[in-house]
Amino acid sequence: MNEPTFNYHDQAFGLDAAADYTLLVQLHSNSFTYAVTAGNNLLVCESGHPLEELSTPEELADLFEADYKQLVIGLPATGFTLLPNAVYNEADITGYGRLLNVQSSDKLFVQQLDSENMVIYKVPVKHADLAEQRFGLENTVFNAKGCVNAIGANHPADDTLYLNLLDGRIDLLYFRYGKIRYYNSFECATADDVLYFSALAAKAINMEPADLHLSISGAIESDDELLSKAAAFFKAAELNTLSLFALPREIEAQQILSLTALSLCAL
Repeated sequence: MNEPTFNYHDQAFGLDAAADYTLLVQLHSNSFTYAVTAGNNLLVCESGHPLEELSTPEELADLFEADYKQLVIGLPATGFTLLPNAVYNEADITGYGRLLNVQSSDKLFVQQLDSENMVIYKVPVKHADLAEQRFGLENTVFNAKGCVNAIGANHPADDTLYLNLLDGRIDLLYFRYGKIRYYNSFECATADDVLYFSALAAKAINMEPADLHLSISGAIESDDELLSKAAAFFKAAELNTLSLFALPREIEAQQILSLTALSLCAL
């Protein structure tokens, strides 16, 4: 369960063509990853840059100064809740903030998550300010929005729990009849944590672990012991190989799904 690392540059990449590119940036607690895409092509994908590179860029100064066709910046939520469109009321935003225990160190955001749900989420002020100063808040989205919609658009199975492991957290997502029925996130450090929270989610959706598939993306490799450990308790545990772009051999699809899926959030 090590955080994925990658550094890929296609030979066709050049900032002189930035007007045809989309820049995707995903902020984490202490770092960020980014990708540059054009159409169905992944041109650049890098991980592990310190947040300071956003405020005082050195290595990526030219990249940030380019004029892109589109920008999509994923913000890390430290807490969130989903509300159906029919229930959400903009006048109640202060109450939603209380529900999430928003403090002076947080900023509250509201966004359409999918066709049926709004997501209300809080982001550390530090990350929100970095994103605003570098890219503008109008280009920001809930970090997992793309991933949620990518899975939802690819016929999610009623017997499958979708996990994304990233930045010391686990996101657990379940669909029934193509609609979100369970979505939660927890701090997560070990394979045992993954099994515990997956079993907790199984209980919440009234299913037995032995009847449930796990589809896992994020901080996991094809030989991770988590897959064999999970298979002892769940019906099956597999990597989520969903991919929106053709990928080089050195990058596994599950490792960059939540990053590249931000492309679905482009305006």
